[in-house]
Amino acid sequence: MIHILILMLSLIPLPDEAFYPQVPSARGVAMGGAIVALPDYATPALYNPAMLNFLEHPYIAIGFSSKKTTIDGLQEASSLSGRGITFLGFATYQGALFWAPLFNAHYTREDTSEVYSRFNEFGISLTSLTGQEQKLTPDRHFLMGANIKYFYGLIAYANPQKSEAWITSGHGAGFDVGVTFHYSPIILSIAGRNLLSRVWWKNGDKSTFPITGRIGASFKARTFLFAGEIEFNNDPLNPIYHIGTEWSGVHIGEDQVRIPLQLGVEVKDENLIVSAGITMQYSHQILLNLAFWSDSLPTSTVHTRVTLHIVLAEEEEDVYEAPILE
Repeated sequence: MIHILILMLSLIPLPDEAFYPQVPSARGVAMGGAIVALPDYATPALYNPAMLNFLEHPYIAIGFSSKKTTIDGLQEASSLSGRGITFLGFATYQGALFWAPLFNAHYTREDTSEVYSRFNEFGISLTSLTGQEQKLTPDRHFLMGANIKYFYGLIAYANPQKSEAWITSGHGAGFDVGVTFHYSPIILSIAGRNLLSRVWWKNGDKSTFPITGRIGASFKARTFLFAGEIEFNNDPLNPIYHIGTEWSGVHIGEDQVRIPLQLGVEVKDENLIVSAGITMQYSHQILLNLAFWSDSLPTSTVHTRVTLHIVLAEEEEDVYEAPILE
């Protein structure tokens, strides 16, 4: 049997980016992808589980994207990581459960053969507060988090003209880790994804996922939040830079409705990706994030990302609320 890695590189030339889930939060996208130290709802479970420690209430989140991904050597392919659902999760300060589709495409090659490929990531997050009833307190500055992940992949190929067809599937596992230091109004974070992450295929072969790392910080100054980070992927000498800011000065109806605005940039090689977004937060229970971004303004297509959060609010308690979240 042909080695599955060769098949992936020849028949299905997935780039390393196919294994990087898109930023699940529209708010994170709008802030240029500066997410590793960003207090958020959908982002922490996937990129820095240590940030889950900041959550005040449990929530569910679902993300959508309008982007259509183009893969080198292939026609434009629809992808769950690029169109449709990008994230589904449930989280509390004690941990999270999440699903993130890494890649899902069905396309026809030049020789009329058809290829279908799919990769999904399922995870459970643990935090420094897992198993504890007490939420985050001011005297706890160092926080940690980890993801335990399960992968499922499937590749199918069919060529009716040559009467050829095959299908193979694989299962895998991996880990993510994150460490955060916070001292109001500053948060410093470092996180690593896909540690010891591998997929074992039915024929005995295995594929190794690329490791990624992020180092970042965020700073809150009155109604402004600033965030920045450096991302290291397969080429550590060419990191990706993320910078974003958010202004949360719009309040309606005695703080029942809040409308923060975001702006960000991402610098990768010589490409500049510009992004912007808006959040509609109603009564701290329903949050709707909408982000727009483009990699070559003004001629490029403007893509959109939407994230919906439903906070499962509890009765108000006399607990510490991290100033960065105000």
